[in-house]
Amino acid sequence: AGSSPMHRDVSRAIIDAEQRVVGVSGLWSVSSANLPSIGGSSPSLCLVQLGYLAADSIVSSLNSSS
Repeated sequence: AGSSPMHRDVSRAIIDAEQRVVGVSGLWSVSSANLPSIGGSSPSLCLVQLGYLAADSIVSSLNSSS
């Protein structure tokens, strides 16, 4: 966990809070590597939520560009 860190401050991150890859337009990353650490339980539910957040971000991006 944490090899492609997610952070609100893009100067400290590779992935922003909406799962977009910083500095690469149109690329999102949804991975356990985005999590700063793995908690005591399985990260499956966190990854599902990250997927939903990324999907919302992608749909919003597509809707605003059309």
